[in-house]
Amino acid sequence: MPLYQISVPNKPQVQDNYDLTDNIILASAEINDYEKTLDEIKAKGQYLRKISMNSLIKFFDTFTREFIMTADPKIQTQLATHGLSFLLTFLKRNNLESMLKENFHGNLTIMDEQIYVKGLNKNLIAQPKGVITHWLAGNVPILGMISLIQGILTRNVNVVKLSRENGLVLPLLVSLMVQVEAEVDGIKISGRDIFCGCLFLYCEKDDIQGQQSLSLNSDIRVAWGGRAAVENVMSLTRRYGTEDVIFGPKYSFAVIGRNSINMNKISDFMYRLALDASVFDQQGCNSPHTVFVEQGGALEGEPFAQHLANAMGELLKRIPRNQISSDEAYSVVNIRSEYFFTGKVFSSEGTEWTVIYSEEEGLADACYSRIVFVRPVKNLDQVLNYIKPKQHQTIGLSIAMEQKDEFVKKAAARGIERITEIGKMTVYDHPWDGIFPMDRFVRWVSIF
Repeated sequence: MPLYQISVPNKPQVQDNYDLTDNIILASAEINDYEKTLDEIKAKGQYLRKISMNSLIKFFDTFTREFIMTADPKIQTQLATHGLSFLLTFLKRNNLESMLKENFHGNLTIMDEQIYVKGLNKNLIAQPKGVITHWLAGNVPILGMISLIQGILTRNVNVVKLSRENGLVLPLLVSLMVQVEAEVDGIKISGRDIFCGCLFLYCEKDDIQGQQSLSLNSDIRVAWGGRAAVENVMSLTRRYGTEDVIFGPKYSFAVIGRNSINMNKISDFMYRLALDASVFDQQGCNSPHTVFVEQGGALEGEPFAQHLANAMGELLKRIPRNQISSDEAYSVVNIRSEYFFTGKVFSSEGTEWTVIYSEEEGLADACYSRIVFVRPVKNLDQVLNYIKPKQHQTIGLSIAMEQKDEFVKKAAARGIERITEIGKMTVYDHPWDGIFPMDRFVRWVSIF
């Protein structure tokens, strides 16, 4: 089975469906000699080494402003369901500068020039590692774009293996970006030039020869997705020295300490919690599926679930649900029926969202589809027993300040990777999954 090169549209177009269908794949250019194609992309990718980090930052920041002012409203509306607002926030200058400094130990220009590090008494400069191949998941395509942007900022050549589900979202976004130009110190920076070192392609997951070819020509393998997909990438033969950066399946949840909510601002608090549970329709590994509420506070149990349900309904007006399949709809109805007699179910008239209160212990199974489980705990230490290393990512935490440090220290020791305030669980920040990705995308050269 061949590799197919998925082209970036010359003009952004509104689509009814952003999946890679058989017709689209078969109509794409078949790659007969992958190594030759990759060599051509590598040659074009040398352009990134000629421009400054400030120029790259200026380009992406310019895109955020021009997109809002000039992009087709229909495209904006469609991309909004895929997390467009988060991407635009990610690409702003202040965020990129902060992220680069965090990844590069405080040195924003360390890929442009040697930087003297006093503590080491030597100069350092960072260099790209070469070819990054990104195996993307289709559930949250915007994370694939964030992965690609980090590969570009570190001046690597980027090969993007698209998924069938939502596989056209990234080429659409890039088709918008290649039209942008930014001027820095009198020099024009073109989006078309910035992305010339990127290759979008598709191959079937059971095409072992094609997958092996991608792996053997990678200096870094970045894998997003479920356990089976990630393990499939890791099982592929690789060259000596090739590194893996894995963003596998993780589970996230919220923890609400007793009397930690300002009851005068209860609507705002619940809206932020509903936002965490609604963005990406809970497909992200940072989306909460269970909300633990400590007993003995002013708001707990069914009343807490009722307030959250009200907020989920309000949030639906801001972030409408994507159309779901009949199988997904059946699953939602089935879960509601299961808890009809053993708990309390709050839901939309359709299948848009569901809040389930029950007195079960432990983490609920992730059901996605904006299904949130509210469960009581006697004390917050009970929650700590549920944390498992490499399985749980984010806790959205509301807790009294005098308890925060101790709880955070215990949760971190148990293996949790992120602890955020309510309303910021689904923000993409650094470190991510316990690592600084761009630090892994470069090699450090020490110079005496």
